[in-house]
Amino acid sequence: MRDGVVFGAGYFWTDSLRLYGEVAVAAASGGAEPGEIQFGFEWMQARNTGFRGGPFVAVNCDLRQEVDYNGTFRCNSAGCGESMCVARISASAANT
Repeated sequence: MRDGVVFGAGYFWTDSLRLYGEVAVAAASGGAEPGEIQFGFEWMQARNTGFRGGPFVAVNCDLRQEVDYNGTFRCNSAGCGESMCVARISASAANT
């Protein structure tokens, strides 16, 4: 468990593409090292997709100090952007 402060920002590069990043510093880490960096991007259609939703791609990287800033890389793609559609293809790789 990690208690700390997170500073983050997101930026819409285009109407469809959002970039984001976070930096976290733990105040009381409970055995974990205090630093963490997380960043990634999300892409989805910037127009109304109706009831069926539409495709999206999301990539996220989470780097933690306790594993020498190695971490987890996640990629979600070909899903639907609306709550009615739950199909998703996901892949994850961890280097810990």
